[in-house]
Amino acid sequence: VQALRRTDGAASGALRISGSIDEPELHGRLTLADGELRIRGQVPPLTAIQAELAFDGRRVQIERGTAELGAAPVGVAGSIDLGVDPPVLDLRLTGENALLARSRNLRLRADLDLAVTDTLAAPTIAGTVRLRNTRMRVDVDFVEIVQSSEPSGPGGLQLFSLRDPPLSNARFDVRVLTEEPVDLRGNLMRGELRTDLRVQGTGEVPLPVGSVFLDAFLVSLPGGRMRFDVGLVEFQRGNPFDPELVLRGESKLFGYDVTMTVQGELSAPEVVFTSSPKLENAELAVMVLTGQPPGGANMQEAGANLAVYFGRSLLSSGGGLDDDSLLDRVDVQVGREVSAGGTPTTEATLRVADDLAGPRSQLLLLGEQDVYEDINMGLRLRFVLR
Repeated sequence: VQALRRTDGAASGALRISGSIDEPELHGRLTLADGELRIRGQVPPLTAIQAELAFDGRRVQIERGTAELGAAPVGVAGSIDLGVDPPVLDLRLTGENALLARSRNLRLRADLDLAVTDTLAAPTIAGTVRLRNTRMRVDVDFVEIVQSSEPSGPGGLQLFSLRDPPLSNARFDVRVLTEEPVDLRGNLMRGELRTDLRVQGTGEVPLPVGSVFLDAFLVSLPGGRMRFDVGLVEFQRGNPFDPELVLRGESKLFGYDVTMTVQGELSAPEVVFTSSPKLENAELAVMVLTGQPPGGANMQEAGANLAVYFGRSLLSSGGGLDDDSLLDRVDVQVGREVSAGGTPTTEATLRVADDLAGPRSQLLLLGEQDVYEDINMGLRLRFVLR
């Protein structure tokens, strides 16, 4: 079978062969031990395969089938009909914390309850996947954005694509939920997300329908950090590649409490800024996007802020899931307040330890110039809440 890259293992038992050479029939039982099955494409291999196989003519019944996906146990049961070409599957796959995909920017683990039916060349996969212990990294490449003159397609967003058969030909009807929030990070963002999606379509062109919820997202902007406590990405059945956004972020800049709302389709969202004390939307946009206080931006300083912002984003991009470089540990916040003399406050932190006082705690080395223009140094213990 072209889809198989490698099979391995040991078999014992007894089989009786009858029929013609072109259409042989098998009767008997085999026991598989220490098996391995590798499929072409991005799917991790099935290892440690143990199974009892019962042969009845041209049909194979899988009894007590177990294996491992990424060192996590999975169970396989059902039958394979070898009397047709390609073979027809009727399998059930279950598992806990199984590794479904692994790359430099993705570790996807989930609890599985899936039915795999139809032909091996174009299977149908239906059931439920509950994400857990999953991490993703998404970096924004400003060079690519500037150089690109062509749109990326309708909506420009495709969750994944399986390029190799048989999974590229597979038809999906899978509910994707989150048992544990997905850890999402990148050169400009950090946060968690939850899903309530139904994925249909094919492996090559999956069609998501449903919602992705963003939890406690921190996004770095030239003017400072924006925290999004409310975030929803809604995939509509009629337009799955251009989802609807509902986002609300808050930040403290130059003494203003700034709120940013994003609504509309991903391809053309409406962005509105409001603040207390009140400023016009255009003034707030300049302040957030340039890091300059209202009342007339200094273009030279704005250019310097943007250069530092873009440079830092480029230097911190390209890391892996488990990379934790110095740039990932450093955070600088300029302009939360303004002193009586007109000097923006500056706060710089270096994360020196994690989980020191319990799970999700961080020990930070702090340096700041406060609203009184005093220079302060110290330690800060921070607890990151979901």
